[in-house]
Amino acid sequence: MKAFNLLLTSFCILFSQLGNAALGEAYVTNEGDDDVSIVDPTLQSEITTIPVGSDPQGVAVTPDGLEIYVTNSSLDTVSVIDSATSVVKATIFAGSTPVRIAIPPNGKEAYVTNENGNNVTVISTSTKTQTATIEVGQTPIGIAVSPDGKEIYVGNFAGDNVSVIDTNTNMVIATISVGEKPSSIAFSPDGQQAYVTNQTSGNVSVVSTETRMVFATIPVGSEPGFVIFTPNGNEAYVTNEMDGTTSVINTSTREVVATISVGTAPKGLAITLDGRLIYVPNGMDGNLSIIDTATKTVVGQITVGQEPKCVAFAVGQLRVEGKAKRDTFLTQSELFNEIIWAPPLETPDSYEIYRGAPPDRLIATVSRNTTSFIDHNQRKDELDVYFVLAKKGTTTIARGHVFLRKY
Repeated sequence: MKAFNLLLTSFCILFSQLGNAALGEAYVTNEGDDDVSIVDPTLQSEITTIPVGSDPQGVAVTPDGLEIYVTNSSLDTVSVIDSATSVVKATIFAGSTPVRIAIPPNGKEAYVTNENGNNVTVISTSTKTQTATIEVGQTPIGIAVSPDGKEIYVGNFAGDNVSVIDTNTNMVIATISVGEKPSSIAFSPDGQQAYVTNQTSGNVSVVSTETRMVFATIPVGSEPGFVIFTPNGNEAYVTNEMDGTTSVINTSTREVVATISVGTAPKGLAITLDGRLIYVPNGMDGNLSIIDTATKTVVGQITVGQEPKCVAFAVGQLRVEGKAKRDTFLTQSELFNEIIWAPPLETPDSYEIYRGAPPDRLIATVSRNTTSFIDHNQRKDELDVYFVLAKKGTTTIARGHVFLRKY
């Protein structure tokens, strides 16, 4: 799906990756088809499907957008999809009935709730192996990572509570009582609150992350299942499975300000990086409803597979190009790489430039107004890959990469 353009000159080979600078692709787990749909938000259509394991449910994207993690609940495994090739590159054993998955901002680990194991599996994203098992409450399902990556909240469906995990120690440090049958969790962008949907109670518990106590309860529809915040934190959207609706909560007043009819049995919704559109999988209809957050209306529908469960967006693509160059003065020569990129539609706070794959070696951070970078003192016959990440606070809103070889 992603192509490289090859240009041979007298002094370099230039590779460019051209992508959508505004929106990332959407990955949808289809529980009834045992596959994942890839949806192009610009075309508003499914562009391909990727076979995974049996009964895929949860889906999460690494912060650099290079890998997609999918839980296969009937096989007790997690499939890892390479976003560049759209194929499964690894299969990892998790616990008993893995359902949801979350990846902290550093991208080093993936946390998986195991519904019948009463625990959480921790997976190293570099080695693709289990590194820890954390005992939590009864029937853990929902999971979310705090914006700073320091804590994981796990909703224990049969325990009516939330376990708080310290990601530094991978230990449970608190338990918070919420409503009946907590099914999903989302943190506000500032990290000060967590919203927990309570399926049987028909409401949302608002938790203070400082006191770790519920300080408000918001009634919504029948059997609320999933919740997300808008990027600015002003609103939260909740899918109500039995109503076929999505509730819109004003987070300042903590009141429902709109109820949007979607499809049958709406599931794990996701929002585009620019906050304009929300994709809602309708579990019994085999499609996604597209909600416009400005008008709070359904503006489109996308056909996917059977029993779509959850959606996750990959980061948007930056258009990145580069050249390997040589400067010669008298008898002295220097090889250097010049990286150039086009800014995304949403203005970032800064750009991070990494050398090497995966992008783990940060070599520079530049301002939002900068669209190029020169890496000096390179060596002949050396192949380099550079990643450019557009950052909004700690969030990557777009990324791109380029390969260069010097001669």
